[in-house]
Amino acid sequence: MVKTNGAGQIESIVVSKSTGNAKVDRRALLFVKNTFAQSVPHPRVRHRYVYPVAISKTGPNGLRVSLF
Repeated sequence: MVKTNGAGQIESIVVSKSTGNAKVDRRALLFVKNTFAQSVPHPRVRHRYVYPVAISKTGPNGLRVSLF
């Protein structure tokens, strides 16, 4: 979930439903931080956005995070 401040900028990003793996959750948060501006070019002021992402394994050490 992404919350915006009075200027429409990201105030906070939180995981609504954890994967159970802190490293994967951090990766998802980073993905949201890096893609939010492209997906929501004109965010509303003081608004909460649900920003669903899909996480899949690409190999023994790889993860892929993408938008639903």
